[in-house]
Amino acid sequence: MKKLRNTFAYCVSILFFITQLLYAQDRLEVKPFALTDVKLLDGPFKHATDLNIKSLLAYEPDRLLARFRSEAGLEPRAESYKGWEGQMLAGHSLGHYLSACAMMYQTIGDKQFLDRFNYIVDELEIIQKPMVAGISALLRMVKRFLKRKLPKVIFARKALI
Repeated sequence: MKKLRNTFAYCVSILFFITQLLYAQDRLEVKPFALTDVKLLDGPFKHATDLNIKSLLAYEPDRLLARFRSEAGLEPRAESYKGWEGQMLAGHSLGHYLSACAMMYQTIGDKQFLDRFNYIVDELEIIQKPMVAGISALLRMVKRFLKRKLPKVIFARKALI
């Protein structure tokens, strides 16, 4: 009986704690803030940011843009990266890189990241100009991908039916 009473008291305590926690959440007000409002002090977050700075600056924008240039019929300014950037997902990393540069510029205010961002956007404008009827290099890559992969998928589905 004593064990049952202790278990019941424990469950009531947990239930009370959960209801108080949920009630507290209703009273909290979350407000957005800009990255420029935060100053990192020495510690693990500053260390991680420093590592991200080194990593982001190690990437070469012209290598990330290489497949875009070649798909547009322009001479690449550098060899493209291997892996995803050398295959059908070329360009995927560039979007992440642009976001990272924008956020890093907001975080630390280093003009190198703004310059890289602006350089890539300017290059994308140059790359799009020669495309017939405004079709981007990405659409041409998708079309080639579908021509190669879609018949295999359709055939595989028919084989399963």
